[in-house]
Amino acid sequence: MRNVGFTLIELLVVVTIIGMLASISVLGYGKIKDRARAGKVAADFQQIKLGWTLWKNASNAPYPNELAGNNPDIACFSEPSIDQTVVQPYLEDIYRGPWEVRYSYDNDGDTYNGSGSREKGVNIILRWCAGDGAQYINIAPFIDETLDGGDGSSAGKVRWFTNPAANGGIIYMLAVNENS
Repeated sequence: MRNVGFTLIELLVVVTIIGMLASISVLGYGKIKDRARAGKVAADFQQIKLGWTLWKNASNAPYPNELAGNNPDIACFSEPSIDQTVVQPYLEDIYRGPWEVRYSYDNDGDTYNGSGSREKGVNIILRWCAGDGAQYINIAPFIDETLDGGDGSSAGKVRWFTNPAANGGIIYMLAVNENS
């Protein structure tokens, strides 16, 4: 009479293989979520940039300096959210990042000269307050890859702060100075 079934060794091998496949898929899922979030931010940046282009064509004016106001979703900065600017009528929505934070507008009238502050010039920024930066920093390279060829945190049109413990943001540069 022949026994039908699996040996303990066979069962352990199958369980081990299933466990390894499950852990690989869980690790891959995190990257997929980060890429999806980055895709949303990249698309939002492009839509907001398009809104500014439409506004500039209609008004024939330089980018305005930022107005007094605060982004209601981010208390650690004193910049207006995009929906508090003249561009809002040219946008189809109030844009928010993946963690429901509105994008900010930054134009202090300063000129970016290739060094110094990442924020000089005219920018759309997805902000974070001290201690909340890790999730944003995880998606920043994917946004950079999508919009700017992946040239790093301090080059090109997409820039970001790399210290999650400090106030920071992911910056999309619209222009290098206030008259552009």
